[in-house]
Amino acid sequence: MTALNEQRLLELVANMVGFEYLMYVPAAFPHRSGLLYKREHARMSVWNPLTDDGDLFRLAVAAPGVDLQKIIKSVSRSCQDGLELRCAAVREAFVQAVATMVLDSCSSKVASTVGVDIVGGGDHQ
Repeated sequence: MTALNEQRLLELVANMVGFEYLMYVPAAFPHRSGLLYKREHARMSVWNPLTDDGDLFRLAVAAPGVDLQKIIKSVSRSCQDGLELRCAAVREAFVQAVATMVLDSCSSKVASTVGVDIVGGGDHQ
């Protein structure tokens, strides 16, 4: 995944769950790439559910409409590599699923405002 794709994906997901961040920082930043945000006592931290299990857990709590257990089972069947690679695959699949949910929701809202059924291609009349 390129940095630009990662940035767009993280920003989309963060906006969906109402996560307030300052800016995207690339991997050249001291530790890892992600969204820079201010923690309590004015400390700065980086949020990236693609690389951090704690951030993924917080995202899962904020987006209960995405079935994390189903994703874990699906990825575990298709990815027989070591635990770290399976964890990385689950993190990426979950964040992608949340982003898909956001995009689907936006598409449905746009379709309802213009009177077009995206799935069927017909008008709502």
